[in-house]
Amino acid sequence: MGTLASRRQLPAWLAVTILASANITCADLFTEPGAGSVARVFSADSTLVVGRTTRVTATATAGGTPLANARFALASSDTAIVAIRGADSLFAKARGQADVSVRLVSSLLPGDAPAVTVRVRVVVDTVVAESTTVTFTSLGDTARITATALDANGSQVAASPRWSSTDTARVAVDSITGRMTAHGNGAATVRATVDGKSASIAVTVQQGL
Repeated sequence: MGTLASRRQLPAWLAVTILASANITCADLFTEPGAGSVARVFSADSTLVVGRTTRVTATATAGGTPLANARFALASSDTAIVAIRGADSLFAKARGQADVSVRLVSSLLPGDAPAVTVRVRVVVDTVVAESTTVTFTSLGDTARITATALDANGSQVAASPRWSSTDTARVAVDSITGRMTAHGNGAATVRATVDGKSASIAVTVQQGL
């Protein structure tokens, strides 16, 4: 979510509203020359998924009336993370953050007419573990399960999961390597997490007498 206010001298008749299927909404209001006041407010849920293309649709209005054949320009501050595809699409290439701007292209506006910019975060689609269950039969036993982050197409994404256990008194896990150690009889859930997406492993410790 973000809020931005700026001031610039621009034509009095122009109001721009931009709607994006990436859940980005933006609005620009330009006031008459001399007033020197430009109010710009936008809010965004700006999380994209690696490997997915998101189409951006934009509309412009003047005095509440849509402008016919309005043209917009998209730009990305880091095309290695978010690339521009064609005239109206964003392609999430890699994990990270980039600033995406949308600008109305018009000969009636000065060359430096302000763009509406939102910071976009690109995350993995899912995380999968090589096994969903582990059983220990002796206290002190250890095991290591690997987990892989995937993009929207099911391809592997370079990422290191963070590991956690719901009950470290029964099953401890190294947060970096994912190695688990049985500490007490019972059950716990071990999770591997990347970008808020998790894979869960049900772990049981059953040491006999």
